[in-house]
Amino acid sequence: MEWADASAIATRLKSHLISFDLLLKAQYADLDGAALKEKLTKDFDEFMRDRAGLVVTAMEFLASGGSPSIEALQQRISTKESVGA
Repeated sequence: MEWADASAIATRLKSHLISFDLLLKAQYADLDGAALKEKLTKDFDEFMRDRAGLVVTAMEFLASGGSPSIEALQQRISTKESVGA
């Protein structure tokens, strides 16, 4: 079995509206017990907020008659965040 490179994995995750960057920065090897649970909870909450934002943006695109690309969704999310919307 061949392993996929980071670019292929990132593309696959993006197609499912999952942030590769959030998963990449998740590091748990040196944690256990309460510290691990706290970090997992924080990271999962951040992941869910990020993904919910992408899903809502996709629904807005679709409801307005568009056919959004993953890149367009991420650009729209970035624009909303920089404006504070």
